[in-house]
Amino acid sequence: MDPIVTLSQHSIVTLEHLATAAFAISGVIGALRKRMDIVGICVCGFLAAFGGGTLRDILLDRRPFFWVEHQTRSTRRTRPFHRLRDLHQSRAS
Repeated sequence: MDPIVTLSQHSIVTLEHLATAAFAISGVIGALRKRMDIVGICVCGFLAAFGGGTLRDILLDRRPFFWVEHQTRSTRRTRPFHRLRDLHQSRAS
């Protein structure tokens, strides 16, 4: 494969990750302005990132959506949160 094409593909994926992070940060800032607790902040950040990325893909007429195309990365990133939840539940009982 041509190295320029590969670099271009990696650049696009990197930009998409940065855009999703920007959506998440805007959700977190909005939640902080409303003085939400940590759960509200996380939910607002997640929904803003998820919704913003989906809206971007709809406006660009991209199918499959970014989060569908890169599910394995998303699953790997959420694994630590699931472990923390399990640890918290085991300590609570």
